[in-house]
Amino acid sequence: MGMSGIDTGGPALQELTSNRQSSDRIVLSLACIAQFMVVLDVSVVNVGLPSIGRDLHYSPTGLQWVVNAYVLTFAGFLLLGGRAADLFGRRRTYLAGLALFSVASLVGGFAAFFCMWYFLSLYLQNVLGFGALRAGLAFFPMAVSIIIGAQLSSRSLTRLGCRPLLFAGTVLAGGGFAWLSQIPPAGSYWEHVFGPGCAIALALGLLFTPLAAAATAGVRATEAGLASGVLNTSRQMGGSLGLAILATVATDHTNSLLSNGSSVAVALSSGYGRAFAIAAGLVGAAFAVSFFVPNVGRPAADEALAPAATGPAAAPSASTLDPEPA
Repeated sequence: MGMSGIDTGGPALQELTSNRQSSDRIVLSLACIAQFMVVLDVSVVNVGLPSIGRDLHYSPTGLQWVVNAYVLTFAGFLLLGGRAADLFGRRRTYLAGLALFSVASLVGGFAAFFCMWYFLSLYLQNVLGFGALRAGLAFFPMAVSIIIGAQLSSRSLTRLGCRPLLFAGTVLAGGGFAWLSQIPPAGSYWEHVFGPGCAIALALGLLFTPLAAAATAGVRATEAGLASGVLNTSRQMGGSLGLAILATVATDHTNSLLSNGSSVAVALSSGYGRAFAIAAGLVGAAFAVSFFVPNVGRPAADEALAPAATGPAAAPSASTLDPEPA
């Protein structure tokens, strides 16, 4: 029997495809809402860091542990959450995590794990004199840039593969950090913060999808949650360690300038600039490592899989439609 005898457009298959697409949209919407809540709670305390430091009499070095205490705890539970999703089902784990997150959010806000937000928040308030609300609004264009970058990345991955996106993201982020390393004590938001901040945020959006694709390529479905947990844990732990190092460097440089008679604004902006310069160097190292990342998602891989999707075996299986364990 030839291929022309196979019914590939029957009502049952069309209904199955429609239901699958609707389910995918719901899952995507829930994931976006969850990520928005994480970023929102992160931003709340991040913007309030200068006030927290003044009211609790934290030193600059101690202040960065407000961030790291959250990051280290978050990173540890990512592995647990990923494995729990494999064992108990993604839906149950998600709902349990959402309930716990909602209760914890009533107790207090979370801190940021991106050094850009950390140092820019301090720069805007301690040097440029922004209030907490105005500083929070200043980050809104950067949040939009992340969304744009994520959209561009997800749409381009199947055409380009992950490696070109990694190149583009690291180059853009490195340029943004190098730009921020020049922040002056008498700077302005639109001239010295808006452009590089949006560039780095756009780069972050570009990098999320290819990094996840490269880290989970070839992983069995039963271990997908664990692989995702390892990926996110390494991201959080790396951010925590990086922030600790950069905050220490910035504080030491600031104190050195203050002891030599520099003004507070000059010392602070120079210390933040030193941290951004080192961050640019770290991103440059990430660019070099990108050459060794497998270019998963490239068109050649999709074409190689195409013949397997022409027969009845291409129909979605029950396990694909319902990943929940029995």
